[in-house]
Amino acid sequence: METHNKLLLLLLFICALGFTMGLLYAEESPVLLIDFYNVDIRLSDGGEVFEDELYEGYPVQVGSTIRTLEGGYAELELYDSTIIKIDEKTAFKIDEIMSAAAGDKNIFTLATGKFRAVVASVSGEDNYRFNGYSSVCGVRGTDLGMVVDSLNNVDACFVLDGAVDYTNTATGKVLQLTKDNMANTFDSVFEQKVISPEIRDTIKKGLGFRKLDPGKVKSKSKESGLLDKDKETGKDVVTDTGTTDTGEETGTGKETQGAEIPDWLKNLIGLEIGSVVIGDETYAKAILQPTIALGPFKTALYLPIIYQENIFDTDMWYKPKGNNEWSFGTDQEEVFDIAKDFVSDLVLKIKYLQWGEQRDKFWIKLGNMSDFTIGHGLIMRNYANDSEFPAIRRLGLNLGMDFEKAGFEFITNDLSEIVASPRIIGGRGFFRPFGSMAIGVSLIADLNPGADLPDEESEESNLPSAEDIGNPMFFNLGIDLDQPIIENDALRMILFADIAAMLPYFASDGRGIYEDITAGAHFEAIFPEEDDSFLRNYGAMAGMFGNILFIDYELDFRFFTGTFRPQFFDTGYDAKSSNYALETAQYIMDPENEKWDSTTMGIYMQGGYTLDKIFSIELGYMLPMTISDLDGFEFLDGEDTFHAKLSLFSEVIPVVDISGSISYSRTYFYRMLAGKLSPTNKMLDWFDEYTSLNGEIVYAINDYFDLAGIFSTAVARDPETGDVLYEDDGITMKIVYSMGIETRIHY
Repeated sequence: METHNKLLLLLLFICALGFTMGLLYAEESPVLLIDFYNVDIRLSDGGEVFEDELYEGYPVQVGSTIRTLEGGYAELELYDSTIIKIDEKTAFKIDEIMSAAAGDKNIFTLATGKFRAVVASVSGEDNYRFNGYSSVCGVRGTDLGMVVDSLNNVDACFVLDGAVDYTNTATGKVLQLTKDNMANTFDSVFEQKVISPEIRDTIKKGLGFRKLDPGKVKSKSKESGLLDKDKETGKDVVTDTGTTDTGEETGTGKETQGAEIPDWLKNLIGLEIGSVVIGDETYAKAILQPTIALGPFKTALYLPIIYQENIFDTDMWYKPKGNNEWSFGTDQEEVFDIAKDFVSDLVLKIKYLQWGEQRDKFWIKLGNMSDFTIGHGLIMRNYANDSEFPAIRRLGLNLGMDFEKAGFEFITNDLSEIVASPRIIGGRGFFRPFGSMAIGVSLIADLNPGADLPDEESEESNLPSAEDIGNPMFFNLGIDLDQPIIENDALRMILFADIAAMLPYFASDGRGIYEDITAGAHFEAIFPEEDDSFLRNYGAMAGMFGNILFIDYELDFRFFTGTFRPQFFDTGYDAKSSNYALETAQYIMDPENEKWDSTTMGIYMQGGYTLDKIFSIELGYMLPMTISDLDGFEFLDGEDTFHAKLSLFSEVIPVVDISGSISYSRTYFYRMLAGKLSPTNKMLDWFDEYTSLNGEIVYAINDYFDLAGIFSTAVARDPETGDVLYEDDGITMKIVYSMGIETRIHY
C-alpha cells in the first residue's frame, strides 16, 4: 500500500509541476509571435532562434530581427493590441518598444520585404514609427503597410485606413497619406497617389492576416476619433479596406459592436455537440474542451458526456473499458481502489498538456500521441496511443531533456493505468561525444501485451488467455547512431544506423499446451544455446533522411531475423499486441522450428510534401524479401509496412471551406493484396487488426461553427467490460467502424 501511495503522489506531483512551470513562465512580453511559417529570428547579440524553437506566444525581444524565407510569414501582436503581418522574404527589426528598457516610442525598421500593421490608437501622440530604406512613417492609429525593394526602386508606404505622416529622408519632404493612397520615395515626383494595382495585388496575396483579426484592433480605435461616420445614421463604423484572413479584399464596413468576449474566455469556449458510433452502438455527445496557452505551456481539458437516450440518466452514459469516468472513486470500496479510480478519472479529463517541443532543453507532453517515434524508429515509429479514441482513451506521457552533449526522454502510453496495469513504458538516452554525432540507447517495454486476450471464462474465443501463455512481457533494447552530413535549407542529409532485439519475459509458468514455458527472462530467444550463430531474432537498419528542397525523405535498408520486426510499436500496435504475445509464446515453446529460421530484408522509402497552407501528403512503404533454408529467396514475402496520409488545409477550396485529413497504415499489405493468410493463419482484408484508419472532414459554416464528420477503425470491445470481441471463428478480432457527426463551437 505504501508503494502505491508513493506512486500516486509522484503522478500528482508531475502534473502539478507542469502546471506550475507554465504559470511561472507566463511573463509579459511587449511583442509576441502568434503565427508563423519558414521563420527565424536573429537576436541583438548575434545569436539565432530557428523555427523548431519557436511557438505560439513566443516573446520576441527588442533588438531582434525577424526573417521570413520563401513562402514564409509571421504575425505579431504587441502589448497594446497592435498587430503586424510580415510577408515572405522580409527582414523586419524591432528597434524600440515603449515601456521596454525605458523606450518612449515603438520603432521598427523594414530592411527589405513587406509588412502590414494595424496600429491600435494612442492618445494623440506619434508613438509608432516605421523606418524604410529612405523613408519614415509616423503613425498614430491606422492600417498601413510598407514595401521595400531597393533593387527594383521601391520604398513605398500605403494606407488602408487612417492617416500617416510619410517622410522622404533624402529630401526631408513630408506627405500626409490618407486612406487608399500611397507614395514611393523612388518616384520622380514624391507625391500622394491612389494605391497601385501592383500594391493591391501584394496586399491581397501576402498581407492578409491568417490568425489575428484587424477588426478587433480597429474596434478599439473608437475613442481615438479615427473611425468613419455613417452618413445616414452618424454611427461609428470600422472600415477594413485591407484583406481578410483569407487574403481576399473586403472593402466593406462593419458597424462597431458592443463589448467583445475576452480572449481568455474564448479559449475556454470549445464545445462539440453531435453523435458518434462506437462498436454497434450510437451515442449522442456533448464535450467541453477549454484550452489554456501560456508561452510554451499549453493544455486542453476533455470534459465529455457521451450518452444514449437521456443525458440526465448517468446509467446511460458511455463508460470506456467499463469505467464510469465521472465517479472519481465513489463507486469503489477499498482505499487503494478509490485512490486509483480517482486519479484515473481525473487524468482522463486532460486531452493534452504540453510544455515546449521535442528537442527543446526540456519538454513534457501528456495526452493523445498519434505519431510518436523513438530514435530513428526501429523499435517505435509513429506509435499512436489514440488509435481507438474515443472508444478507448489513454493519457500518454512523454518528457525529456536535451543538453548540448547529452539528454534523455521517457514515454508511457497511459498514465492513468501506470499504477494498476501498466503497459508500454520506456525511454532513450543519448549523448554527442564528437561534434554533431549522436549515439542513443533505447529500452521500450510492453509489460502486458496479452492484455486483450480473452479471460479464462470467455466462451466466444478459442484463443488462450494471458495466464495460459505465462503472462509475457516484451523488452526491446536498441542502439542507434546518426551523423549529419549536410544541413541547409535546400538540402539536408543525415546518415543513421540502428540495431535492436526483443527479449521476452514471462511473469508465470505456462499452462495446458503451454506448460513448457517457464517464468523469467528467456535469453535463448536472442542468444541461441545450440545454434552456431551468435545472435538471432534481432534487427538492424541503416540509411539516410532529410529533405531535398521542399520534399522530406527517408531511405533505408532493413535486415531482421526470426521473430523480430522493425517498427515494433507502430500506429496499429495496440490492436496487434495480443497476436505478438501468442507468436512469442509459440516461439519459446519450439524455438528450433524451421518456420522461425528466416531472414527478412527490406528497402524502406518514405516521402512527404507540404504546399504552404494548402495540402500535405506523406507516403511510405517497405519492400520485403525473405531468405530461409526451407523456401530459399522469396521476393515480396514477409512483413511489409505501408503508410499514407493526406491533409487538406482550411480556406483552400473557393466558396466552400472544407478541410480534413485521412491516414491509413498497415502491415502485411502485400499479403492482403495477394489473398494470403497472416502468420497466425487469419484472413487479411483492408480493415483488419493489422490496420489503422483515421480521418475527418470539416466544413466551416462560419467563424464560430464547424460541422465535422469523423471516422476510424477499432477493435470491437464489450461496452461494459472493455473486453475484445471476436468473430465466429473465435480467433479473428472483430473490427468495427467508429463514425460520428458533430458541431464544433469555438471563438
